[in-house]
Amino acid sequence: MKLDENSIPDDISAFPISLNEKIGSVITDEGLIFVDDTLADWGGRSAPENEKNRRIGTSVGTDKLLPIWLILLVGLIVVLIRCGQIQIIKRAQFAALAEGNRSRIERIPAERGVVFDRNDLILVQNMPKFTATVIPSDLPTNEADRRLVLGRLAEIVELTPRDIEEKLIYANSLDSVAVPIAEDINHEQAILVEIMSSRWMGVQLLRGTKREYPQATEISSMSHIIGFESGVTAEDVESGDFLPTDRIGRTGLERSYETELRGKY
Repeated sequence: MKLDENSIPDDISAFPISLNEKIGSVITDEGLIFVDDTLADWGGRSAPENEKNRRIGTSVGTDKLLPIWLILLVGLIVVLIRCGQIQIIKRAQFAALAEGNRSRIERIPAERGVVFDRNDLILVQNMPKFTATVIPSDLPTNEADRRLVLGRLAEIVELTPRDIEEKLIYANSLDSVAVPIAEDINHEQAILVEIMSSRWMGVQLLRGTKREYPQATEISSMSHIIGFESGVTAEDVESGDFLPTDRIGRTGLERSYETELRGKY
């Protein structure tokens, strides 16, 4: 029905949707108010057919949506910038970190050089040997399992767990490097260490060489000339030029020709 704006009584609620709730603007046309019978609390004729689809309610203006759109836009920009930083700017850095998590570079030491005299007589040669080693970073993180592994290894190489722990102390900065625990172990011990390495992480059997001086027993003065070599010390390892499994010449020819005899990794 059509009513004049001035004819609506003040004490009559034309739109009793809910108490004290703002309805919004009422659609007017040429000074007349169109009221739908479903909202009016009095009888009367229905609104004209061409006004049936008009809606009355609280509208959300663009000024209220603008902050929401700005927040979404800023969030999208932040995500795109971060993706670009990871995928483009720091791609090489993250790729190196991922590669380091799944791979390890192991140095294969060169055998020390064989020494001949002018008649091609062997003065110094290499003989095979086995060394029981431990890689600290691969040991179990659980303290009970760690003690179990070191205790079992100590039994095999005839040491005490405390002896092994002391050998690992100076290798704290080289957690991923094999630390020699017992050198030149016999064949039976080597087999047991190899079996243990297949069951427990952190234990490794290293196949290397040891020096033999064939002429030293026949010529007493030869040992003083040739000299000898031995394992590296903690100070040698800290210098950065040696690994814990290396051996270096201490006296005689072994020391004088250390660079040539030791070779390169």
